[in-house]
Amino acid sequence: MKKIILTYFILFVAVCDAQIIILDNESPQQEKAENITVRYDSLYNEPSSWQECQSMIGQSIVVCPKSKSLQNLGYRGFYNLDKRVYCPTISKIYSNYDSLNCRRFKILDASIKYYLTIADDRDTLLYKWLDDGRRYLFITEGYVEKQNKLFANKKFVYKGANTKVDDPISKNQIDLRPGNIFIFDKIVILPKNNPDISICALLKTSNNTAHVAIPVTLIGETFISKDKIDKYAAKYGRYWVDIAMSNQIKVGMPSELVKFSWGNPNSINKNSYGIDQWCYNGQYVYIKGGKVSAWN
Repeated sequence: MKKIILTYFILFVAVCDAQIIILDNESPQQEKAENITVRYDSLYNEPSSWQECQSMIGQSIVVCPKSKSLQNLGYRGFYNLDKRVYCPTISKIYSNYDSLNCRRFKILDASIKYYLTIADDRDTLLYKWLDDGRRYLFITEGYVEKQNKLFANKKFVYKGANTKVDDPISKNQIDLRPGNIFIFDKIVILPKNNPDISICALLKTSNNTAHVAIPVTLIGETFISKDKIDKYAAKYGRYWVDIAMSNQIKVGMPSELVKFSWGNPNSINKNSYGIDQWCYNGQYVYIKGGKVSAWN
């Protein structure tokens, strides 16, 4: 089905040389987390368990900037070592936004259950997040470095409908059409409340006249590796690939390209005549002999 590309203005920072460059008393006894050593491989920004937290000890992290509409709330979950809220706002629950925005900390410890111990040259703080569903509010520099290396010099092809998007560098609108080719430039950080969409790949045209910024998590959905497109074209022909790149299907299309165009079906119904019915949220594609025989 149709996918929507997310683009944003770069209001803030760029990432270079594995660092996020910004422009613009004793702790009481606590319940200890299980101490299991896991090596951090930089393949994820947000740890999902305390074992993964422990693997990140020593990693540098940056507090994720928020969009303007959310800055008045500040940040929740930051405490002094005596468990008082750090730089509290009037609410006494949240910390002042400017006191934490884009500060770079190092993770010192994850042995106190539900808390990360973090420090910079000004403060040593506790951050509580895993027990109450609060999102991880940091950008992990090791992850950013890994993404820069992973995508370096890679080419990506836009997949989707014709649309207009804002160039985050020039602020001009550009026409985005299926098949447009972009080259990875660098990882950039945008002011959002969720690091998953704050960590973006900045892509540029070969002549460096147009740019788009998309969350790293959408790489492979709206922007596809050119190597993958070339393999499909060699296997099935450019004609069928161009149709799939527009998120469309057609009678005769190979079933593999149906999945590439619309994704995996919600369910598949088989019959004794050798025709499979692929179900897509109220739309149906009929596959016979590995190709589309009909659809509605």
